[in-house]
Amino acid sequence: MSSPHVTIRKATLEDLEAIWNIYQAATPEAKKPNNEYWEKLIRQGGMFVAETRQTAIGFGGIDTNAVEQIRYVYVISEHQKSGARLGTRILEALEAVALQVGVELIRLHS
Repeated sequence: MSSPHVTIRKATLEDLEAIWNIYQAATPEAKKPNNEYWEKLIRQGGMFVAETRQTAIGFGGIDTNAVEQIRYVYVISEHQKSGARLGTRILEALEAVALQVGVELIRLHS
């Protein structure tokens, strides 16, 4: 599937439901995470949303205070092979946040 123009932007609290829907689609067995943690990442500027046509199709989160800073990178399956490099673009946004606060070694939580 080809993705139309996609924007990577900082998430807002209004994006929480869309972020949860993407997370749940990728990990249906997962319990809903603590919204307080996601809200903290959003307030700190560490949560990003990939969106097209005002619809969230991916997200990523970074916690620069954690040992494994990159916490989330998800793209809904229909857009993973679109050629838009969504996962890469989300990671680049997360890396930029880490570099801005002086993180020298970025680790991925898995």
